[in-house]
Amino acid sequence: MQSRVVQLKPRAGPFSEALAAYRGARYDDCLASLNGHTGARAQALTIRALSRLGRLDAALETCLPVETGLPSFERAELVLLKAVAYIRVGRMEDAEAQLVEARVLAYASRSAALGADYETTEANLRFYQRDLAGASSSIDRA
Repeated sequence: MQSRVVQLKPRAGPFSEALAAYRGARYDDCLASLNGHTGARAQALTIRALSRLGRLDAALETCLPVETGLPSFERAELVLLKAVAYIRVGRMEDAEAQLVEARVLAYASRSAALGADYETTEANLRFYQRDLAGASSSIDRA
């Protein structure tokens, strides 16, 4: 009797499908794949997809409020996404308030990537406020 080895490809789970759709710029498909998913990763991907679609009000609704029990990395990412959405809708004071919290969380997470994301978001805010020296300083730190 002859035996064969068959390699089965695992079926992609809904979150991985959503991530693939996002990376492929298929944002509506991404949102559809995220339907029913909860948690910080799904929330962040939802906010990113809605922002890419220009649905900033929906993105802001999705990130309100940010859970306080999350690890600092996940909270920092969500607060930064919230700040970016506020910047894009022109709510600079709200964005600035979010960045105060985001700075603490980003640096508490000890993630160089989050620290750079924070500084880049800070630079964007300063640029929109026409504070070019502040924007340049943030870019230098990023």
